[in-house]
Amino acid sequence: MIKSHFLDLDFGELDLEYDSTRRALWFYMKGEPVPCFTVSLLKELGKLFNGIKETNQTDRQVDYLIAASGMQGIYNLGGDLKLFRHCVETRDRETLRAYAYSCLNLGYDCTTMLEQDITTIALIEGNALGGGLEAALSCNVVIAEKNVRLGFPEILFNLFPGMGAYTYLRHRIHVSAIEKLLISGRNYTSNEFYEMGIVDVLADEGKGHAAVDDFIDHHSKQSNGRIAIHKAKLLSHPITLGELRSITNLWVDSALQLDDKSLRVMERLSRAQVRRTEKLVNAKRTR
Repeated sequence: MIKSHFLDLDFGELDLEYDSTRRALWFYMKGEPVPCFTVSLLKELGKLFNGIKETNQTDRQVDYLIAASGMQGIYNLGGDLKLFRHCVETRDRETLRAYAYSCLNLGYDCTTMLEQDITTIALIEGNALGGGLEAALSCNVVIAEKNVRLGFPEILFNLFPGMGAYTYLRHRIHVSAIEKLLISGRNYTSNEFYEMGIVDVLADEGKGHAAVDDFIDHHSKQSNGRIAIHKAKLLSHPITLGELRSITNLWVDSALQLDDKSLRVMERLSRAQVRRTEKLVNAKRTR
């Protein structure tokens, strides 16, 4: 049962920090055992978002929600590829769709400011790939440190990012640029994404947190106008759960058509996620 105050909630995969001066809540994804969106992480994020909504209804304490990573060098590597492969091999459409819907529901919350005029901010200090980048783009503001790697590798195993990427990118860049980006499968730098208009604020390396604080300090002085502008954008170019779910249903259908070759590529990427994580954890332990 959700408690009345978000700071009273117990989490295993999230760390929280609350800045009472800015009324800003930071959540850090721990990324263990792998920095991807596991089912348990999705459940904890849903629990957190509901806790914030409940608390703000009676005692507004959150004006800004910041999504960050607790793992140095990685923001989030995206979907749970091990789960994806299992669902495809066992033809488990419902589990795959339920997972995808959980992701897009959280993204929709971030895009619509949790229906409480809470400005959502993604702070990317490390690599953000696939669904990790997708999640960041669902936020109202994307702040990234220079030279981190960003991209959608799904085309490498004959799929596409199906939990909001196309919709969120459509609010930032031209459709032709979106298709080029998704089809390339390459990793870009945050510097390139900033030039393309996908990243809102480009911070110096190691200065991401300061950039968020600086953004909030400026935003809060104009919050009424800036929030209204964001709402106007959503009215002009609506993002609906219906659209997101239709695209996700297409993604599920496409995933279930993957052949053995594509699944082997997915497996290699999944193993690479684990190796990358273990390398970073071991490096951290030796410091």
